[in-house]
Amino acid sequence: SVAGPSIDRSVTRETITTPASGSTVSGSVAVRVTATDNVAVTGVTLWSGTTRLGTLTKQSDGSWGGTLPSRSYPNATYPVQARAVDAAGNTGYSPTISLTLGN
Repeated sequence: SVAGPSIDRSVTRETITTPASGSTVSGSVAVRVTATDNVAVTGVTLWSGTTRLGTLTKQSDGSWGGTLPSRSYPNATYPVQARAVDAAGNTGYSPTISLTLGN
């Protein structure tokens, strides 16, 4: 018998590395996320609850980065989470960090 192709059911693993949870930020905020998968991560987005904050770009070091335009949101403390997806459509969620906007 011939085995069929394996199905990728492994979710991605991601962590927001910059900025640190509990930070007060303002202006254009640099964001970095590490994301890994057993095959390949194909995209990473940032969220606060149900609000999509932005899409990150793969960096030359393999991390994912971008900027968060903090002036687009009212000053307050927000939960922020990264979501990464792989080619099979499996989605993983980072631990939530807390950011305070102080513009």
